[in-house]
Amino acid sequence: MPGLYVQPDTGFFRAIDHVDASLKENNQRRLVLSVLNPTAFDASVKVLAENAPEMSQPLGQNYL
Repeated sequence: MPGLYVQPDTGFFRAIDHVDASLKENNQRRLVLSVLNPTAFDASVKVLAENAPEMSQPLGQNYL
């Protein structure tokens, strides 16, 4: 399960885990997010990034 889901082409992102994400930059060349761990524990966050056309296709088994 990813901790951060991102669609770079639309600018959509959602932090799913115990992290906070905020938008720093979004233009045609790149999408920059700031990810902050507000807890007292170390975090290892997986990121799932896909564009809108890729979203319409199933990921399949063992996609991570």
